[in-house]
Amino acid sequence: MDLAQIRIQIEKVRLTINGGSLVKEVYQHFNDWISEVLHICEGANRVEFEWPVDPIPIDDCIGKEIITKLKSSISHEEVFYTGLNGREMMKRVRKQRDFFRTNDTEGVSSNYYLINGRLVLEGDGARLALLNDRTQGGSSTEEGALELTLQQRLLYDDKWEVNETLNETENGHDLIARGKVCLVLNSGSKEAIMGERIRQTA
Repeated sequence: MDLAQIRIQIEKVRLTINGGSLVKEVYQHFNDWISEVLHICEGANRVEFEWPVDPIPIDDCIGKEIITKLKSSISHEEVFYTGLNGREMMKRVRKQRDFFRTNDTEGVSSNYYLINGRLVLEGDGARLALLNDRTQGGSSTEEGALELTLQQRLLYDDKWEVNETLNETENGHDLIARGKVCLVLNSGSKEAIMGERIRQTA
């Protein structure tokens, strides 16, 4: 499949576009406390996302988990890959484990993994990769999609008996989180994969 035919879907948000002929910046405003800036370079096969998440409101007494999810038309048959210490990739299959049968009562969390460098899916002659700047939870919970957890603020224990909520503060103030994610779309050739690794360490 021609890479030009791979469709990246972005949900409708309030957009502001700045830039010239070589570089464009797209500001996505989701609400008063979530936004995202996309840096798009002319002729490049990648898009860089800067994501600030301001203090997550809890006035409604409801905890929240903020993710970024990118959807494409790539068919990968529930197989995706996670980075392993920056050198190798670990094959993952949704709802499957090598040594035991899974109980799918936790359909999302049971398919989440620690992503410390790359999250990748391949299919239709294309390869879609997310390169992150810190360890985050991530997965492919539906066909053609990759997602990373950016921030969370939870008011109740997650029932795993640690008796602790994930309600972080900093010096008594609500936490602000910022980071970067780079999306890379290529053909999956050895040269392209090497380019991912170089980009990851840059």
